[in-house]
Amino acid sequence: MAVRLFSKLKVFPEIRGVANASGAAPATLSDYDVQHKTPVTRKQKLIPKAHYGGRHAVTMLPGGGIGPECMGYVRDIFKYIGAPIDFEVVDIDPDVDNDDDGNIETKSEAAYVTSRNVALRNELDMYVYVMNCKSYPGFDVMLMTNLYGSIVSNVVCGLLGGAGLLSGRNYGDHYALFEPGTRNTGTAIAGKNVANPIAMLNASVDMLEHLGHHFHANLIRRALNKTINVDRVLTTDVGGTSTSSEVVESILGNIGRS
Repeated sequence: MAVRLFSKLKVFPEIRGVANASGAAPATLSDYDVQHKTPVTRKQKLIPKAHYGGRHAVTMLPGGGIGPECMGYVRDIFKYIGAPIDFEVVDIDPDVDNDDDGNIETKSEAAYVTSRNVALRNELDMYVYVMNCKSYPGFDVMLMTNLYGSIVSNVVCGLLGGAGLLSGRNYGDHYALFEPGTRNTGTAIAGKNVANPIAMLNASVDMLEHLGHHFHANLIRRALNKTINVDRVLTTDVGGTSTSSEVVESILGNIGRS
């Protein structure tokens, strides 16, 4: 299944010819055909996008920890650039003890308690997780189960600069989900204006590109690059002295000057 989805994402050019416009198989065996010896029914060729009047409807799950403040930065920047996105915000705080909260952050160790996080991914068919990073020599693709994927993605983020920089993508046949590359809620630094907003903003850029809003995605991406690599406006986790809001203000300023 990973090969099927990666071919659509154009991650691996050598398997782009898995199917042509007519749906016919190519003359030579592809990686997909080699992996799946028996016929596999493809449930849907493209991930559908909720599209109304030129705007896309997107569900936002701020969660707990630093999630709400980082999501707030995303909404501020989207509003500033006029991104055609309407967010449906679903507030689920792991500290709230009621039926609406459930156990998104599963604190129980009982075997009979089902993780809502895992259940949500199963329901949405989120069986592929893609994170942009530099390839390590000797590995083309690392395909693994959810737990080990989370461990490796956390390690990779640490090697490449920390939890606040890289974004992750989740793809199924019917849904796509975008989030920071690490599963760290940052509860200890929530509300202190020190969280690095870059990972969540990179995730928002991934989402815009997925929805086809390349102009708005490039606006943010160029501003992010200038803020980080030219202006060097950085939070303390990556060697800077700036606050979260100062980083966002720098990004907004660079967008305005572009």
